[in-house]
Amino acid sequence: MKSIKFIILFLISTLSFSQKSGKIEYSLFVKLREDIEEVVKNLKGAEDISLSEGAEKLSFVLEFKNSDSKFYLIDGIETKDLDAKMALAWSKYQNVTYCNLTDKIVCYNNKNNTFFDKEEFVIEKKVFDSWELKNEKKEIQGFTCYKAVGFYIANTNRGEEKKEVVAWYCPELPFSFGPNGYAGLPGLILELQNENALFGVTKISLNEKIEDIDSTKLKGKKITAEEYSKILRERAGIIMEGR
Repeated sequence: MKSIKFIILFLISTLSFSQKSGKIEYSLFVKLREDIEEVVKNLKGAEDISLSEGAEKLSFVLEFKNSDSKFYLIDGIETKDLDAKMALAWSKYQNVTYCNLTDKIVCYNNKNNTFFDKEEFVIEKKVFDSWELKNEKKEIQGFTCYKAVGFYIANTNRGEEKKEVVAWYCPELPFSFGPNGYAGLPGLILELQNENALFGVTKISLNEKIEDIDSTKLKGKKITAEEYSKILRERAGIIMEGR
């Protein structure tokens, strides 16, 4: 019965957004486990870092039009504020992230850092679809939202680990998009929690005039998320060996 309800709601959502557009703003909240937070504070030069204060300085925008969306950081502050820079690192935000619901593809450029050149790769992966709808609901910004839980496998220093992501979506806003590349639910995701980071909506502007969203403008060689992870591990290993 639950799967039938999901399909019906998804079809309604798909038909409803076909001629729609919008601009959604999100804030970020970062909270680490006490043991991890202690490790971070013991890093050289990080004694006075506050991830929670840094997260408060960051704002994100989700723009969508028809079957495409773009999620990005309103940048600037993280380049000159260490608190914000560290909070961003824990947020799992990769880069400007595009999502196409027709092709069910999410893509973004690699980060420009020690391991990669700017716009060296375009990473592509499938839209996350391992959602399980729950009966729980709560109000967010005056909208009734419903809980969805998903799981994915992440490669960590300890090997493969199962991770949980929690989304609160709103069927009243029938747009199957969300922050940080998450999508595919029968309603707009107003709150998303992935491990230590939580994206929460702060402003909803519908029927905004949005320019066409075109992920083909991304420069770089196209690779899968699995290939990207493999290259990152290889390059990180080479740098560590050279120290």
